[in-house]
Amino acid sequence: MAAMLAEPLGPDQVAAALAGQRAMAHRYGADPEVTVAAFERNLVPGDDGRYRLRPGPELTGQLREAMESIDLVPAYRDARCPLLLVLATVDLAEQQEFHELYAAYRRANADRIGAVDNPVLRVRHLDGASHAMVAERPAELAAIVSDFLAASSGN
Repeated sequence: MAAMLAEPLGPDQVAAALAGQRAMAHRYGADPEVTVAAFERNLVPGDDGRYRLRPGPELTGQLREAMESIDLVPAYRDARCPLLLVLATVDLAEQQEFHELYAAYRRANADRIGAVDNPVLRVRHLDGASHAMVAERPAELAAIVSDFLAASSGN
């Protein structure tokens, strides 16, 4: 995937990507034109009529390596201020082909987080929500965060 994203996009590929952004916006009830505009801001035109996506492949690779190497469980254990984790419970549409793998990952991750003994940590599983929970269930997620903030501030 990283190699594919490093390649410049021709007009047909950009058109297909924009159609994909519109479809995703419709799936999650977002404004397609806002979603497309956000995507277009990350297209960098080249001298040859093709485009590259931002961030570039080098930075994207560095971010992927950083995400793979970091273990957040010690940070959850050491947190001294209220900390809320809202966890996805289902796959994104693109993940369906690898459902068993992602389900196993979610279970292992939940087990590791569940073993953390820290009274300031709150963990919520948002049933039926994927990693796109902000788009899928904005009102419910906002209520969870608002309730957490109200409880954390003592109000």
